[in-house]
Amino acid sequence: MAQIEEEHKIIYLEIKYTSEIQKMYLLIQMEQYLNFKKLLKNFQMFLLKNKRL
Repeated sequence: MAQIEEEHKIIYLEIKYTSEIQKMYLLIQMEQYLNFKKLLKNFQMFLLKNKRL
């Protein structure tokens, strides 16, 4: 019985850490997306100022 409880604890922790990693990955992806969006907007403004768009 103790072995089963120990295995359940291990599985629970694996699931917990996996979900934490996934959350961090999503946050990183969102930050990269926002940075890219900002870069694109800056580039568009640059092109407009130089009459190339």
